[in-house]
Amino acid sequence: MQKHILVVAQAVDVVETIPITLELAGHKVALADCGLDAILWAERMLPDLILVDATLPDMEGSAIIGILQWPPATSALATILLEPRCHKTSAPSRPGRSEIGALNSSDLLRQVAFALALCQAAGQEASLPHEREAFDVA
Repeated sequence: MQKHILVVAQAVDVVETIPITLELAGHKVALADCGLDAILWAERMLPDLILVDATLPDMEGSAIIGILQWPPATSALATILLEPRCHKTSAPSRPGRSEIGALNSSDLLRQVAFALALCQAAGQEASLPHEREAFDVA
């Protein structure tokens, strides 16, 4: 099933490879090259997933993710923080959120599928009668 993915990056290797990989896997991809555009795009298009480069010219990727957690419309969006190649992949800190270091195409697609599945599971759990806070891992 086609997912809408927002890629937020300025690094040439990210901009040239990740969107192509995602499009070949059948996803629809939009690009933003700075934090402000990422926030505006995310609020307008409500993508299924946002891949955010850790360092952008106007703000850190983690700051973008933090800002998107506040408005109700964007708080449940799945996000992946793309760390510099020298860092290792970190386990997700909460459903739909993860960090990725150096990746090849199959690793990227695996992490994307994982983040989307976590976010979908969190959304299904949130619609059940019990409290959402019991499901979130902070």
